Amino acid sequence: MKKILLTPLLLLILITSLSASQVVVTYLEGDVDIRTSKGLSWADIGDSLQPGDTIITGADGQAILKEGKNTEIKISPNTAFTIRGIEKNKENRRVMACLFGSMRFSFKRVFGKEPLIGTPSGIGGIRGTEFTVFAAEDGSSMIQVEKGLVVIKDIELGAGEGIEIKPGGTPGEKFKTFGRPKDFSSWNNKRLDAMMGDPLKALLQVEKRLAYYKDRMNSYLAIYKRNMIVIDKLRKKMLGFMNAGKNEEAKRVREDEFFPLSTATVLTATNMRYYALSYLSMRQYILSKMYLKMKSIYMNDLKNKVFVDYGLIHNRIKNDYEKIIVPNLVEDDF
Repeated sequence: MKKILLTPLLLLILITSLSASQVVVTYLEGDVDIRTSKGLSWADIGDSLQPGDTIITGADGQAILKEGKNTEIKISPNTAFTIRGIEKNKENRRVMACLFGSMRFSFKRVFGKEPLIGTPSGIGGIRGTEFTVFAAEDGSSMIQVEKGLVVIKDIELGAGEGIEIKPGGTPGEKFKTFGRPKDFSSWNNKRLDAMMGDPLKALLQVEKRLAYYKDRMNSYLAIYKRNMIVIDKLRKKMLGFMNAGKNEEAKRVREDEFFPLSTATVLTATNMRYYALSYLSMRQYILSKMYLKMKSIYMNDLKNKVFVDYGLIHNRIKNDYEKIIVPNLVEDDF
């Protein structure tokens, strides 16, 4: 399948629209890597993260990122954090996402549009908030608010409240932290125990979330393809007017049709990329770890029905990934 590539004009608009104040690495400890379009390398103090970049901490790694004077992100060991773009209400918005592990966000003051926070289970909006985000090895997520307000899947979380979201994207009941937030390691271990208690159910929940990403990507991809056909026709129409010396007509087409549709197509491409990359990261940080854990447990019993059935579902997801998702990624994404 042919990869979908942005035209130079749309790519330029996309890069510009996602530009904002820089997220900068201000503190490092232990093993911390940064993945950019140039590949994987050691992170360094002063590194700026661009949309698509990922910070990955090892077992002894920690990092602090800052955006201006009002935003601080503390990344715990064994955690992956990235920045992506998504369209909300016809505007390009930036999503700060915890792909796996634990991190703490502190927003002292929010100017303009509130930031968006992502987990494998969903996207939340915040307003002047301090909170922690957990992303477990089974695809579950948890948010615990210390100050301010977080809205996740239309559920408002105030100070001292938290919520757990299952891999399939279904929120649980809100709970009170009573000033004693849950510990990531203990919670992640409980999620792993639950996963191993019913691995097929856990995998089907992850498949449900991946199917959501796939369907959303495909819907935006269809719009993108249709728009690009129209944009190409408009480009030829403008060229025809200019060759005929009808510059006013060319200007009208450019301003009234070409640029508005190009801008809308950039937003469509942003969403298409967001869901394709969300599928990729969930496969990298969640699905692959689940499979390795299952394989290690059933290493001496590979014909066990549970492992065989698990393998069939896993291969089904793998085939979807290779046939549908990979053609819409670029080499730098991997």
